[in-house]
Amino acid sequence: MKIGEKIWTVFPEDKDIPERCLLKAPIKQDVYLVDGELRHWDALTQEVLSPVCVWEFSRLVQKFIGDYPLLTEMEPLNAAVNFG
Repeated sequence: MKIGEKIWTVFPEDKDIPERCLLKAPIKQDVYLVDGELRHWDALTQEVLSPVCVWEFSRLVQKFIGDYPLLTEMEPLNAAVNFG
């Protein structure tokens, strides 16, 4: 088997992923925990992609899973300093 043929068999097509493994919707993490309380985040976020590639329209892609807050280090650091 040639390498190109092997690649086609290693990665699934999007339609071949079992239903129980699919997300109903991307996960948007817009809260974070600091100083013992959950706070809302409405600034920059980091996109999260699946580590598993799938075939989609004859090309390999990583599926979008969701995103999470891109916090600065100051707020959690200040909370930790004030705790001690």
